[in-house]
Formats: sequence, C-alpha cells, structure tokens
Amino acid sequence: MKEFVPVEFDAIPELVSDNEFRSLVETYTSEGLEDFAGDLAEGIVQGVADVRGRRCPYPVRRMNKMLNSLQQGERLLVLTDDPVAKIDVRHAVRTNGDYLRCAVYVGSFDAFLVEKGGAHMPDREALS
Repeated sequence: MKEFVPVEFDAIPELVSDNEFRSLVETYTSEGLEDFAGDLAEGIVQGVADVRGRRCPYPVRRMNKMLNSLQQGERLLVLTDDPVAKIDVRHAVRTNGDYLRCAVYVGSFDAFLVEKGGAHMPDREALS
C-alpha cells in the first residue's frame, strides 16, 4: 500500500486563485492551444503538458522533460487523467525542488500548475 505524501501548496495569491486556475484550464480544454496563447502570454503559464490518455510513468516523465526546458520561476500546466499521476506529480514536484502552485479536478482529469524551482533535477530517463 502506497503512503500518501502530503504536499503543501506554495500559493501565490496575486498569481492565480483556484477559481481563476479552473477557468484557465477550462479555456484551454474548450478552445485549444491557439486561443489559449493569450493566457500563456499573460505570464501565468509558459508551457502545457497535456498528457491526458497516457499512463504512468509517462505523465511525470513528460512533465520533467518540459520543466527542463523552462527557466527558474516559469510555470507549466500539467493535465492528466491517470489516477496514479495525482500522487506521482505531487511527489515528483517535491522531490525535484519545484513548487506546486495550484491543483484542481476539472471534469474527468486533474490539472496542476507547477513552477520550476532552483533545485530542479533532470529525469535522466526522460532525457534519453
């Protein structure tokens, strides 16, 4: 039996509230990446890892690979419908020294706002 590892949210109230984040995710899923570009440009999200339909370990590997391409302080939107990823994403964020800024359940999937921290370690398997 896996033990659930609690993760404290590193909330930045002036960045985005849970409701604003939920709205941002719903905009992405209903309008697609092209219409979402305006939100990306506003500086809330610098990348999107839409790994819905993919199973463990792919969601976390993709997240780590995309975080490697971001600068410290930039944020990645991670969308996943893998039930295991709910735990794995939180664990990977904490292990890598990144920050989980927001997490919401939207319809049939989970959405995470992950900010790259200074101690982010690349996932060697994701890079190969």
